[in-house]
This record gives sequence, C-alpha cells and structure tokens, in this order.
Amino acid sequence: MKVRLWVIGPFLAYLLVFLLWFPLWQHSPHSFSARVLGILFGAMTAILVALYVVGVFFAPLGLGPVTEIAIKAYETFFGDHLRKAAMPLFYTDSVTLAYSDVEGAKRWWIEAFGCKVAKAPSDWDCPLPSDVALQLPGHDAPTILLNAKAEVEQAGYDRPSPLASVIFCEKLKKGHEQLASRGVPVGPIQDGGDTQFFETRDSEGNVIQVCKEP
Repeated sequence: MKVRLWVIGPFLAYLLVFLLWFPLWQHSPHSFSARVLGILFGAMTAILVALYVVGVFFAPLGLGPVTEIAIKAYETFFGDHLRKAAMPLFYTDSVTLAYSDVEGAKRWWIEAFGCKVAKAPSDWDCPLPSDVALQLPGHDAPTILLNAKAEVEQAGYDRPSPLASVIFCEKLKKGHEQLASRGVPVGPIQDGGDTQFFETRDSEGNVIQVCKEP
C-alpha cells in the first residue's frame, strides 16, 4: 500500500516538534521554549488521537484505509525511534538521604536532575514530617526520599548515610554534559571495570555516583 505525502507529512511534523521539545524539556523543563513546544506537541498529539478515533468510527463509510495507512506509517517510521527517545535519561531504584537543610537539598535535586516533588507513597516505611519525595524526569513515581537528620535521630531510625548514592544513566556522556551545563560540579567519566561512572556531590557533600547500568 503506497503511503501518500499528505498522510506522512503530519507525522514528520509531529516527529520534528517532538525532537525539538524533548531535549529542551529534559534540560530546561521550565523554560519558555520548552513550555511552548510542549503545548504544541500536546495539541498535535490530541489532534492525531482525534483523527484516529474519527477514522475508526467512520471506517464503515470508507475512511478505514486512511486510518490504516496512518497507523502503519507511524509504526514503520517513528515507533521505535520515539520509544527510544522518550526513555528517561536518569533513573534509580531507590535513594534515601538525610540532610541538615532539607529545603536546600530539595532545591539541589530539582536544579541538578530536574526532579519534581511528589506525594510520598503510603507504603514507604517509617514516614517523618520532613519527608520530601522526588521523582526524576520521565518517571511517574517517586524514587528519591529526603528527610531531616534531626528527625531521623530523634525517631531512632537506623539510616546510615551511604558511601555513595547511585543514579543510573543510559547515556552517560549526555548525562555528564547535562549536569555540567547546569553548574553541577562533576568528576571525569571513569571506567569501573563492569561499567563506567562519574561522581558529583550534593548540597551537603554526599557523593552521588552516576553510572551506566552494566
């Protein structure tokens, strides 16, 4: 089945907007250009979904082939590329750190990694009033927990500071460049045998090791 330009054209435009918006959103999620491109990308997504729904609804009237062409074009040309591009840059299973200044630590994580404050899940153990749950960009659940040292000690919780907190990064060089561009002091990329990594320190000197998952 021949794919016509008037069908593939909107998908090319959609891909172009995505490729412009997504790096900006990862690097500067609150910038004006990222917001504008985000709105445009969202609007185009809504239009394409609406066209798909209309195509399916009117398939008995002869518009089904148009929808079929559009879906095939999307899956053939853009499916794998968009899925790979949309993968989060940073991810971690769990990081828990106690601070003297929780607000300062929260600002550091937001500015360095682009984290967002989230509601702490009810199944997290030993909640404290100072708890701050953070989620990394591209994730829908928090994996980072910050709390006050004084509260941890007062509650008698056994939460020793780790030698290094681990953040995984699939594209290590890109992650290194992104943090450096945000003014975060980063060490050189090192070869750890099984994997590569670099280190940085948070607002209170805790070592954050960013490594490529082996």
